[in-house]
Amino acid sequence: MIRALAVLMLISATGASAELRGGVVFEDRDGDGVRSRSEPGVPGVVVARGSVLVRSDAEGRYEFPANESVEDETAVRATQFVVLTRPGGYDAERWYRAEAGDFALQRRAPDGDRFVFAQISDAHISDRAADYAHFAVPSAIAKMPRWLSGVSIGLMFSFQDPHYDKRRATDALREELGPYRDVEDWCGASVRGEWIRRIAAIREGDENPPIDPAGDFQASLDELRAVAPRFVVSTGDLVLESNDGDAESVDRWMRFYRERTRATDLSFYDTIGNNEIAGSDNPEFEPGQPGYGKALFRSHFGPTHYSFDRGGLHFIALDTHALLDVEDEDWRFKQLDPAVEAWLESDLAMHAGRPIVVLNHEPLGGDPEWSWLIRKLSLVDDEVTDGLERAGVRWTLAGHLHVNGLLESGGTQHITTGAFSGMRWSFPSDVLARGYRLFQFSDGELYSIWKRTGEAVFDFVDPPGNPLSFATAPIEERAETSGRRVVVAAADRAGAFAVLRARLGGEPIAVDAWSAYFGAIHYDPAALAPGEHELVFEAVRADGSGLRINTLVEGTGR
Repeated sequence: MIRALAVLMLISATGASAELRGGVVFEDRDGDGVRSRSEPGVPGVVVARGSVLVRSDAEGRYEFPANESVEDETAVRATQFVVLTRPGGYDAERWYRAEAGDFALQRRAPDGDRFVFAQISDAHISDRAADYAHFAVPSAIAKMPRWLSGVSIGLMFSFQDPHYDKRRATDALREELGPYRDVEDWCGASVRGEWIRRIAAIREGDENPPIDPAGDFQASLDELRAVAPRFVVSTGDLVLESNDGDAESVDRWMRFYRERTRATDLSFYDTIGNNEIAGSDNPEFEPGQPGYGKALFRSHFGPTHYSFDRGGLHFIALDTHALLDVEDEDWRFKQLDPAVEAWLESDLAMHAGRPIVVLNHEPLGGDPEWSWLIRKLSLVDDEVTDGLERAGVRWTLAGHLHVNGLLESGGTQHITTGAFSGMRWSFPSDVLARGYRLFQFSDGELYSIWKRTGEAVFDFVDPPGNPLSFATAPIEERAETSGRRVVVAAADRAGAFAVLRARLGGEPIAVDAWSAYFGAIHYDPAALAPGEHELVFEAVRADGSGLRINTLVEGTGR
């Protein structure tokens, strides 16, 4: 980090020297990170320095302009890195640098026209249960009388999640509290309050805590690894609570998250969240101290905004966390820093005409089912969202609220995904669901379904199914044809079902399997007798057990 800042200060003061203005993007066939004569350059790869973006030429060479404006230099200082847009079909272990230079790419199997990826959000992880007593449960609520703390938590859940099931949550907590004391005849508020007390007791050295965040996090990662998506996008709040934390704790949390996620051997693309802004709410952790603000995130994960390509999609990871005033520590968590905005405009222009997916922690669009206040408090500034919609961005993926949501606006589908941690791992998953979203890219479109961790899911995606499972389909209306299509998604507890099959009007109908988790059937209404016909899908395990869903389709034949 110190070396990166020194280089950037030199560039700002003297202008970029020739050796710092360019390099070569090459295919690293022997994996040593150093280009040999037999290793070819890779053309057409985008490299960014601040808001200046260039493409590598036919020999893989790239070079930034010699005379940069004051605005460019400001953007460079804010970015702190020269950043490679990782191209489709390649990996790059070192995809950002403190200064210009060579980038080594390693080939990987192409994603193809159809592939599955996953989104997790709000992992909120720490390696120690004791940290949750300090950060996951608000101290003011923990100090309340049992019934009042229970009411407060219940209101928080109800306010946040339009589908919050109070009875299911209370029953889950009663079961979890059974080993500690009899709460069978307690009201729901008292049951919730008792759970808060159990968590708070960790502060007093409880050696038998009712939660195991690190173990639950690992189990969730093990499931994700078994599902085996092509890659994972993680949309912020990776760690527990950097805002109130100290440098040692935040560093430890980020290291733990990085080590555990990378050990899955899955490709993770991590986006910064408000909980990665270290010290912003800690009066003893001040600007200028090592690690403050975004510094610890950068030391573990690199740039806070960047882009990459997978298959036919261009992904943009945003950072809507701006420090407007250093002295007052005036952080705004719903708007773009001017340097990020300048880079975003350049990246959008460089990749115009491609289907674009924007990743951000805070939602860029609010589900109409959310309360007005939640939408008002949580959404990124309208001008940012409006600009993305005008630029033709097809999808935005976010988290932050720990619930699912969908807004279709201006040709853009804004998808908010529930939390990997549920309620920061401090409540059972039946209280606020833990899970992740599976996306299917097929024929230029995205389809998705929300999956609760440890549970099977089977639902209609197009037309959409049960909103509680939150299946999403493309926003575009399709041209009317004589044929029709129904898309479904099925995922077992930790992996795929053995067989996906369908029957229409009692007769088998072929399923077009797009992947292990998504499939479609096609039918012609004119070939069916007038009236309704039952369409049945079955997802079957190797032992013959499974799930069944059905719907009705209309026949128009004569």
